[in-house]
Amino acid sequence: MKNLIFVFACLLSFSVFGQEIITNQAGEKIILNSDKTWGYFEVKKVISDSTNRSGSLSHINLSDSSTISKFLNTQSIDVVKEFDINDFEVLDYCCGHSPSFLIKDVNGKTGFVSSNTRSRDNELIRLLDKTNDLNTLEKQSPINIIGTKIEEINTAGGVDFSITWQYLDKSKDIKYLDFTVVPYNCVGDLVTGEYDNGRFKGEITGPISASEVEFSPGKFKRENSYWSRAWYNSTICSIKIVKVEVEYMDGTKYIYVKELPKISSPYLKYFSF
Repeated sequence: MKNLIFVFACLLSFSVFGQEIITNQAGEKIILNSDKTWGYFEVKKVISDSTNRSGSLSHINLSDSSTISKFLNTQSIDVVKEFDINDFEVLDYCCGHSPSFLIKDVNGKTGFVSSNTRSRDNELIRLLDKTNDLNTLEKQSPINIIGTKIEEINTAGGVDFSITWQYLDKSKDIKYLDFTVVPYNCVGDLVTGEYDNGRFKGEITGPISASEVEFSPGKFKRENSYWSRAWYNSTICSIKIVKVEVEYMDGTKYIYVKELPKISSPYLKYFSF
């Protein structure tokens, strides 16, 4: 980080959690910190298309046999048909230890694919973090839900799933954070488990603090919360978050239902129904 020397150059600015982002006269994004330091928010366009076959770090190799899944699951039952593998863009990644990448082709079709060039994954993730952290800062939202994933369905039909999310508000800590989710099958119908009414509340006990998060591009901490055997139904393919409840350490509470888009990544994908 450098000493603050050209705040006067800003054309556009806003504050978020003790920081300020400005755009200077050259059109560059600058992050101003509360300690009077600043740094460039350099964002490289992460794209793979027909002109980008030179082995750059942003490239994901796709072949005619590549499976582009409509949503994040381990079965890859539902695929994106007629996806243009010669002209596509990498938008984001999710979730856990074996990330899947969200890609969009020239025709606007989106889907998830696993990279087959693992040696490049870490660099690609860093580039995506830089790109998407700017969007997160601009939203000025205390929570950012990045993705949901069916992790495993065991032989008894028990469904494990995860939610990847971020907490960004350094002003106060969370005591309890609850995600209420419902499951869908592969044709988009709402389903239930064998022993429940379909709704599952994934509870996280704090304290959850954002105090250790370094607010600089590409360094927001992503949490990957995992729940085992939430339902017993082997036809489940995806889940949808329908409510998020937050109780803070100071006793205040907030419930997100209609406002869920405010705390969700623009690339968070659910099954369309």
